[in-house]
Amino acid sequence: MNDGQLEVWRRRAGRLMLGAGANVASALGGAIRNKLFAHFLGTAGMGAFAQVMTATSWLGTGSGMGLSLPVARAVGAATASGDDAAVRRVVSTALAVVAVAIACVATLAAVFAPACATALLGPRADPTLVRLALIAVAGLAVQAVAQGLFAGRSDMVAPLTYAIVGNLGATAAVLALVPFFGLRGAVLGAACFYPAAILGTLAWHWRSYRTAFRPAPVPRFDRTEAGAMLKVAMAALVMSLLDQGVMLAVRTHFARTMGLAENGLFQAAFALSQQAGAVFYAYLSSYAFGRISGAGGIEGVRAYTQRQWSAIMTVAALAFAVAMLIATPLIHLLFSRQFDPARPMLLWTLFGEFAKVGMQAWMIGALPLGGVRLFFPLGISYVLAFAAGYAGALALGLGAMSLAAAYAFAGAFALLLSGVVMTVRGVPLTPRGLVLLLGALAGLALLAWTLAGR
Repeated sequence: MNDGQLEVWRRRAGRLMLGAGANVASALGGAIRNKLFAHFLGTAGMGAFAQVMTATSWLGTGSGMGLSLPVARAVGAATASGDDAAVRRVVSTALAVVAVAIACVATLAAVFAPACATALLGPRADPTLVRLALIAVAGLAVQAVAQGLFAGRSDMVAPLTYAIVGNLGATAAVLALVPFFGLRGAVLGAACFYPAAILGTLAWHWRSYRTAFRPAPVPRFDRTEAGAMLKVAMAALVMSLLDQGVMLAVRTHFARTMGLAENGLFQAAFALSQQAGAVFYAYLSSYAFGRISGAGGIEGVRAYTQRQWSAIMTVAALAFAVAMLIATPLIHLLFSRQFDPARPMLLWTLFGEFAKVGMQAWMIGALPLGGVRLFFPLGISYVLAFAAGYAGALALGLGAMSLAAAYAFAGAFALLLSGVVMTVRGVPLTPRGLVLLLGALAGLALLAWTLAGR
């Protein structure tokens, strides 16, 4: 390996570590806050809090309108061409769209807060909880623009700052408010995450981002730009809602058929697998997508995909292999020995997660290359494959392993489809990259099969 290749590996490893740092900060902050909620609110209070925050996430996601992805693409392209005016116009346009969405959602939720509280929590529920949660709804919506801006600049440091500052602010607020104000303090404290994270991150990195928030050239609201962003945003939003909807429907059927205990075992395997993949998704979304958005045509997309493939997939293969080997200690550390039956599920969900990382790494240039028409079908292929895989696993009599098998099948199928489509569109892997992928898939499948049989 020459010095140039070593430098590529060094840079990729550094960015992966930054993404891992953000995930660690979020996991640690969330664990501390959950301990505080459990201590001060009890089981009933925790249940009510979860209901309010689940509704908050749904409203905030809708208010953000899926703008993170199109903002990242537009900012990445403008940054690559050195067009600061275009960056300012993208940011001002996106913020204007989000402001309208927030105003509409917040007005309706505030007016109908009593009815919303009753629907969520039952009779005599506290409508103030809904009104306090609107702070988080607005924060989630603005976060979509901020995270898109960071990703468009391929900035891995800002998301790490975001996670650290947001978790520190929210944890401090929860500690100060919950002992005195109970459930209201819990909702308000959790909502403090977003203003703390957004304002704190922009203040800390203001020198890097101040130009993006200067008044944009006239027109400050670009209807053409807004239309282009909303087209991509709606595709991303539909994909997200479809993904959540299919997972909810399949999990509901699994819980009713196999029982809540088996569903709990799968949840443990699913959560651990997602934690393993989160490091790579953070790198791809926060850094690589911004870079490839400014790569410049099919030649640039192909060159970037091939250049980053070997480094990220080698690290991913090693990481998932190690996770399979230490599956039992991981379960004991993060859950308990009661979850030991989840081990075979974890092995195959880890395989599926690796394949999903490969799918994302190969299709990351789909949106800049072919727009929504190429990006959307590839994106929903995973969701549809998961549903089909679950039905097939049940038909084959896999029982409690049906969800894990579906997860593995969905990852492998979506990777295969994305690879074929991207190759046809002019973005193949190099022979070395293809050998690496096939060897990693075969090796991880064999390892999962062997370990699951013990």
